[in-house]
Formats: sequence, structure tokens, C-alpha cells
Amino acid sequence: MEMINIFVSMNEVHLYDPFKSFDLVGAKCFLTGIPVSKGIDRISVFPNWLMESEELHDKAFKLLDESFCTYQDLYLGVSSEVADKISIINIKSKQAFETGDASILSDIEWFQWAGVMVYGLVSAEIRNGLKSDEYKEDGFKVSPVLVDKFRKLHHLMQSIIMSFEWDDPKPFSLFQFKLIEEEGIPTLEHRNEINTLTLSFRYKKLGVIVCLLDTEYNKSYHQEKLKKFIDKELSLIQFEEIAARVYYSNYLLSILPDFSFTEHQDTIYVSNVESNIGNRKIFETWEEKTYGQVLEAFWKPWNYSRVEILQDPNKAKTFLY
Repeated sequence: MEMINIFVSMNEVHLYDPFKSFDLVGAKCFLTGIPVSKGIDRISVFPNWLMESEELHDKAFKLLDESFCTYQDLYLGVSSEVADKISIINIKSKQAFETGDASILSDIEWFQWAGVMVYGLVSAEIRNGLKSDEYKEDGFKVSPVLVDKFRKLHHLMQSIIMSFEWDDPKPFSLFQFKLIEEEGIPTLEHRNEINTLTLSFRYKKLGVIVCLLDTEYNKSYHQEKLKKFIDKELSLIQFEEIAARVYYSNYLLSILPDFSFTEHQDTIYVSNVESNIGNRKIFETWEEKTYGQVLEAFWKPWNYSRVEILQDPNKAKTFLY
């Protein structure tokens, strides 16, 4: 398995790695590895303010193996220091979604906010796998490529409690849009794709999409087409169309970014490691038919069928242009 390159400058870089022994059961702080009281010292994967305002605690959440848990079953073990840091970010996120002002959080804070949710869901899926009959019979198996992605995300998320300086481009792509609230359409919609580490989240007046590990390739890929929507209010169907486009492009991304970490005077510097791309394409070829299938899932609240979306097989239906 390819490991993150960690170079040392003056002081050794101490970054906790829970994937060495899969410390994901909640007996250690997910971010620091400090032992905590299992079942007591923990936070919800989804922010408390959202859990309360949308009464999510007992609602069903579908896992990848088609089984269900409840939202309150999704948690991360935390130390008090980490819980306090995440609480500050979550309070600011509440203000952002209620006002439509994404600038209340910095880009790095949005990455951290999204990272907690996605990493929390990754942990929940792995915990679920460790309890499965398949694990008891054959042992738990996770793709080494996926474990490598999770490890990289986890190392970057330690910026929540440590001083990090970031290279440009940033390790992630961030898309934010003001939204027009609409009657008859659920206020809350969130999706996550664990394989590509992509999150889309819309609530009230704001929609956010984050590709957590792509060194801004998706941002560059869509920049020209989406620049006209900066600072404009989108209808919900327009936002979901953009989310579908970003999800599909991140699926097509053929480059797996890598990072080096160096430390100097208590600051950790994150540098992008150049991939040996050669003649490889950064993105695989966009197929409108496949994109139409993705769009159908995102447009489910509006009941558009794949046939309607792909009336023209070479150009899927759009509400953007």
C-alpha cells in the first residue's frame, strides 16, 4: 500500500494514524488517538444543531450494505479539546446555512466541517463491517486504495487541532451557492460518496459541495461553466444539477493526489506531491448517458425520468443554461 510521504524538518511530524490498527470503535479520540470513555466522550457525525432542528436522532440512515441504523448511531469518539474545536465550526455553519452567507466559514473550515461528516460516515461503515457475518467468516476487507484515501483525509483533518499551512492548489475543491427555498421540497438534502470522498449538502439558504481529496482539479474542471452562478441565488433543481456534475467529474478523476508533511516551529506545512501524469488524462472521457443516470438520482424530488433527461442522447436536460 502506498503510504503518505512524511518528511521531517527540525522536528518529527506527529500525525495520528487510526488505520494502523483500525481504532474506530470509539475508545480513542478519532483525531488524536487519546483514550476516551467509550460511549460517553463522543460527538454526532452530523452537527447537534441540525440533529435537533430536523429531529434526526431516531430517523433511519441507510448504510452501504443496505442495512439501517439511526442518525444518533453515527458518532465519533472525541477528547474535550477536539469536541470544542468542532463545536465552534458547527456553530458557524449553522449561521451560514440560515443566512446563506458561506463566508462565515473560511474555505479550510468548510473542508474541516465536511471532513468530520465524511470521515464519521467512513468510520460508521467500517464499524458496521467489523460486526458483519462476512467479517466473522472471512475477515474484514477494505481496498488498500480506499484505506490510503481515508488516511490522507485523516491526516489533513488534523488541521482542526494543529497549525497547518497549505500549498496552492488546496487539497480540496469547494463549491458554494446561495439557494432559493422552495415549498414542497425537503429543506435538508445531503449525499456522500465514500469512494471519491465527495459531499453535497444543502440546507435552507445555502448549498455546499466538497471534493475532499482532489487538489482542486474539479474546481478547475467546472470553473468556466459555473463562474456565472457566483453570488447568484439558485433554484434547488439547479443546485442538484451542479452537484450531479461535480459528483460525476470526481468519479472521472484519474489522478490520486498525494501530499508531504513537514514541520517547522510547531507549524505543519502541507505540500502537494506532483504525480507522474505523463500522457495520462486527468479526467476520463465524459459520457452524457452515464451523467444522465447520475442526474436522475439527484433530480428524484422532481420526478424526472432518465428518458426525459436524455431525450437528446448527446445533451442531457439542463436548468442551468
